[in-house]
Amino acid sequence: MSDKIILEHYAKLSKGWGLQGQMSMQDKVVRERETAFITKQTQHCLRTLGVAPEQAVVLDVGCGNGYLLAALWEELAGADLRGIEFVPELVAVAQTRTLPGLNIQQGDMRVRDCFKQQAHIVITERSVVNLLSWEEQKAAFENIAGWIKPGGFYIMVESFQEPWTEMNAARRENNLPEVPISSHNRYLKEPCIDTLGSLGLRTVPGVEAQNALSSHFFLSRVFQHLLIQDGRPASERVWQFFAEGLPPDVGNYSPILFRVFQKDCI
Repeated sequence: MSDKIILEHYAKLSKGWGLQGQMSMQDKVVRERETAFITKQTQHCLRTLGVAPEQAVVLDVGCGNGYLLAALWEELAGADLRGIEFVPELVAVAQTRTLPGLNIQQGDMRVRDCFKQQAHIVITERSVVNLLSWEEQKAAFENIAGWIKPGGFYIMVESFQEPWTEMNAARRENNLPEVPISSHNRYLKEPCIDTLGSLGLRTVPGVEAQNALSSHFFLSRVFQHLLIQDGRPASERVWQFFAEGLPPDVGNYSPILFRVFQKDCI
């Protein structure tokens, strides 16, 4: 049943959005900032490893329509960029990106053999949360750990329950209804980080704070709804003033967190 939910949801999105970045995230600000973070973090990780882009293997697990991989291709000339994606319709769309060094195949992150080598960097961008049980998510983490070279990195952009709860607490305090978790998502919980640690993946600092989207989520999911005038949000200038004036990581209101892990050297 969980596979059916995911397959039907993303097959529908693939028809409506095609190659666009908003296919899996309609909030354009979130999508752009996720992409910018992952790109900068990937470059930083390769410098840390002393690996030139043309020698690098980068794997995007649950790569969707290949939007992120195409963005990485623009910045990592000559890199071996791999993607695995579960939904056949998304694989077909992604494979229309005929870029040198870009290889996208159908695969299931719950199955170890769907990727038969190791990468310097493995990335997930809101894809582990598409597995609708902890047992499946744990299996994916075990495979991800196995796909990373010793000393390599896991760049995680995933949704967590704890900040989602905090965001909805702020909404309730202002008489706003709860933002539900979509049926095709199962948000992670903080204890999963201990599981990653047991797999040899230790948390390391990222190029941005892990809650770098917090201010945006508070402004767009709480504050903006308090300034409704005649049924419409407040003027764009009001929104822009606070968006530009606040640090990006105030509070813990963004379910989507930026996290980086390095695999222990054997």
